[in-house]
Amino acid sequence: MTDKTHNDVLDAVETGLGTYDVEVVGDIETTEIDEKQYKVKVQFSGELLFDDVLANHGQLLYNKEAEVMWDGVEDGMLVLTVTMDD
Repeated sequence: MTDKTHNDVLDAVETGLGTYDVEVVGDIETTEIDEKQYKVKVQFSGELLFDDVLANHGQLLYNKEAEVMWDGVEDGMLVLTVTMDD
């Protein structure tokens, strides 16, 4: 993954979580799953409540320059799938 791709993924995650007043704290762990699709683990600050998210768009947190899906929480980190748009 290039630095630009990493920055684009980070920007999408920060923007998507920001719509829920959740802030990225520290670095993100990014693993490429497929072309333009990444599994991301991110430390966070704030509340991300199931009812708030699921009532809006299911697991979809953000869908502009990338699709950010919430997969769960692992070891105190949000686990997301990020699919970058062309």
